[in-house]
Amino acid sequence: SFKVGIPSAVAENKGGSYSLKIDKNGDGMIVVKSGKVDVLSANKNAIVPAGNIVMTKNGLGVGTPFNEQSSPGFKNALFNFDFGNCNDACMNVIIKNAKMTDAVSLL
Repeated sequence: SFKVGIPSAVAENKGGSYSLKIDKNGDGMIVVKSGKVDVLSANKNAIVPAGNIVMTKNGLGVGTPFNEQSSPGFKNALFNFDFGNCNDACMNVIIKNAKMTDAVSLL
Protein backbone atom coordinates (compact mmCIF):
# COMPACT_ATOMS: atom_id res chain seq x y z
CA SER A 1 0.00 0.00 0.00
CA PHE A 2 1.04 3.60 -0.42
CA LYS A 3 -0.24 6.89 1.00
CA VAL A 4 -0.99 10.21 -0.65
CA GLY A 5 -1.37 13.27 1.56
CA ILE A 6 -3.91 15.91 0.55
CA PRO A 7 -4.86 19.08 2.47
CA SER A 8 -7.90 17.51 4.14
CA ALA A 9 -6.91 13.84 4.55
CA VAL A 10 -4.55 11.00 3.67
CA ALA A 11 -5.54 8.45 1.01
CA GLU A 12 -4.03 5.01 1.58
CA ASN A 13 -4.23 2.68 -1.41
CA LYS A 14 -5.02 -0.86 -0.25
CA GLY A 15 -4.53 -2.45 -3.68
CA GLY A 16 -6.34 -1.06 -6.69
CA SER A 17 -6.70 2.17 -8.58
CA TYR A 18 -8.38 5.48 -7.94
CA SER A 19 -8.47 9.04 -9.21
CA LEU A 20 -7.99 12.06 -7.01
CA LYS A 21 -9.05 15.64 -7.72
CA ILE A 22 -8.20 18.58 -5.49
CA ASP A 23 -9.56 22.09 -6.08
CA LYS A 24 -7.86 25.40 -5.28
CA ASN A 25 -9.46 25.40 -1.79
CA GLY A 26 -7.93 22.03 -0.91
CA ASP A 27 -11.27 20.19 -1.15
CA GLY A 28 -11.09 16.81 -2.83
CA MET A 29 -12.90 13.96 -4.50
CA ILE A 30 -11.58 10.39 -4.57
CA VAL A 31 -13.13 7.97 -7.08
CA VAL A 32 -12.17 4.34 -6.45
CA LYS A 33 -12.07 2.30 -9.66
CA SER A 34 -10.78 -1.03 -8.27
CA GLY A 35 -9.72 -2.43 -4.92
CA LYS A 36 -10.21 -0.10 -1.97
CA VAL A 37 -8.80 3.08 -0.47
CA ASP A 38 -8.74 4.06 3.20
CA VAL A 39 -9.17 7.81 3.64
CA LEU A 40 -8.00 9.13 6.99
CA SER A 41 -8.55 12.55 8.53
CA ALA A 42 -8.38 14.04 12.01
CA ASN A 43 -12.12 13.69 12.65
CA LYS A 44 -13.19 10.63 10.64
CA ASN A 45 -11.94 7.74 8.53
CA ALA A 46 -13.62 6.12 5.53
CA ILE A 47 -13.10 2.81 3.75
CA VAL A 48 -13.98 3.35 0.10
CA PRO A 49 -14.44 0.21 -2.03
CA ALA A 50 -14.43 0.08 -5.84
CA GLY A 51 -17.35 1.84 -7.51
CA ASN A 52 -17.62 4.43 -4.77
CA ILE A 53 -16.62 8.05 -4.21
CA VAL A 54 -15.73 10.11 -1.15
CA MET A 55 -15.47 13.87 -0.81
CA THR A 56 -13.04 15.70 1.45
CA LYS A 57 -13.26 19.25 2.71
CA ASN A 58 -10.21 21.22 3.77
CA GLY A 59 -10.42 21.90 7.49
CA LEU A 60 -13.27 19.41 7.99
CA GLY A 61 -11.79 16.13 6.78
CA VAL A 62 -13.41 13.22 4.99
CA GLY A 63 -17.09 12.70 4.25
CA THR A 64 -19.18 9.55 3.93
CA PRO A 65 -18.49 7.34 0.88
CA PHE A 66 -21.27 6.99 -1.69
CA ASN A 67 -21.93 4.87 -4.75
CA GLU A 68 -21.27 6.28 -8.22
CA GLN A 69 -24.93 5.52 -9.06
CA SER A 70 -26.41 7.34 -6.04
CA SER A 71 -29.19 9.79 -6.87
CA PRO A 72 -28.41 13.52 -6.92
CA GLY A 73 -30.76 14.07 -3.96
CA PHE A 74 -28.99 11.39 -1.93
CA LYS A 75 -25.52 12.78 -2.75
CA ASN A 76 -26.54 16.37 -1.97
CA ALA A 77 -28.11 15.43 1.37
CA LEU A 78 -25.08 13.32 2.28
CA PHE A 79 -22.69 16.17 1.45
CA ASN A 80 -24.72 18.62 3.53
CA PHE A 81 -24.95 16.12 6.39
CA ASP A 82 -21.16 15.66 6.38
CA PHE A 83 -20.10 19.26 5.84
CA GLY A 84 -23.15 21.45 6.52
CA ASN A 85 -25.55 22.10 9.34
CA CYS A 86 -28.60 20.02 8.53
CA ASN A 87 -28.39 16.87 10.64
CA ASP A 88 -32.00 15.66 11.01
CA ALA A 89 -33.36 17.20 7.80
CA CYS A 90 -30.55 15.71 5.72
CA MET A 91 -30.82 12.33 7.40
CA ASN A 92 -34.51 12.17 6.48
CA VAL A 93 -33.66 12.87 2.81
CA ILE A 94 -30.84 10.30 2.89
CA ILE A 95 -33.12 7.59 4.27
CA LYS A 96 -35.96 8.48 1.87
CA ASN A 97 -33.68 8.34 -1.19
CA ALA A 98 -31.50 5.36 -0.21
CA LYS A 99 -31.36 2.32 -2.52
CA MET A 100 -29.60 -1.01 -2.14
CA THR A 101 -26.56 0.44 -3.95
CA ASP A 102 -26.25 3.07 -1.20
CA ALA A 103 -25.42 0.52 1.50
CA VAL A 104 -21.79 1.72 1.70
CA SER A 105 -23.08 5.08 2.96
CA LEU A 106 -25.39 3.63 5.57
CA LEU A 107 -22.95 1.34 7.36
